[in-house]
Amino acid sequence: MEFLETIIQYYKSTGRMVPDDLISSGGKSQHFNVLKRQNSLRSLPFHRRDYYKVCLSTGGAVFRTDEGEVTVDQPVVCFTDPDIKMGFEFYREAQDGYLSVFNEQYLTPDLKREFIKVQRVLGDRLFPFLLLSSEEYHSLYGYFQLMEKEYCSSLPYKKELMLSFLKLIFNTVIRFAKARIQGDERSERPDRLVSRFLQLLNGQFPIDAPDSVLRFKNPGDFALLLHVHVNHLNHTVRKLTGKSTSRLIRERVLEEAKDLLKNSDWNISEIGNSLGFEYVQHFSQFFWKHTGERPGRYRKNVL
Repeated sequence: MEFLETIIQYYKSTGRMVPDDLISSGGKSQHFNVLKRQNSLRSLPFHRRDYYKVCLSTGGAVFRTDEGEVTVDQPVVCFTDPDIKMGFEFYREAQDGYLSVFNEQYLTPDLKREFIKVQRVLGDRLFPFLLLSSEEYHSLYGYFQLMEKEYCSSLPYKKELMLSFLKLIFNTVIRFAKARIQGDERSERPDRLVSRFLQLLNGQFPIDAPDSVLRFKNPGDFALLLHVHVNHLNHTVRKLTGKSTSRLIRERVLEEAKDLLKNSDWNISEIGNSLGFEYVQHFSQFFWKHTGERPGRYRKNVL
């Protein structure tokens, strides 16, 4: 059974005191909190969580998702929900920023729609974050700072105020993201962007040695190389090719896997590793999912 971290487990794993409302309700009560990142863990394991989180960070981390890893070396804001499996590891000692955690019970239908909206604007939900300039980071930092101040006060209607702050943060991130996309669209013709993406993708093949490892494995990697937002890359690729960026990458990896199984004497572990799969089981599962055969069976049938 897949592990699902609860919001109570989150507080314990980060060394924070579990709030009384969560203890008394067994984690079933409405819950919201805003916290400084200085007290956060340097890493989080790769799994799903039963709560929502908005995290503002100065960066210096490796994010892990179902599609691979993305290194983020600048300020970033990230949005995760119970459907997203994600982990990260910070490689910088100094950490700054804020995070807001809340559970399903706290969400109003309106705020949930806003949360989903900001994720969609950011593009691929496997990478629900936006890279920020220093100015954008400090703008969002100011909102989180105000939210923390009001949260720690004894003012009435606190939930309504917190919901307003969250909406302000969501809409500000949407504005930043759309401005980025519009700038990307003005800077380069769509056909040229897709051409450059395909050149980078196909330029990695054929793989000529078992110890050569595929470097760029997911849309986020290519977007960083092309200096565009991943949402803009995904939209442009789909518009011109009719396929998603992830699908084109997957199809090319699968094509190379078949070729290596048919024409090389490498063992299956070496083939999987060269294609960017850390474990041979992951390569076997990938191949079976998209062909209906295990790599060994496929090799036996084509030889």
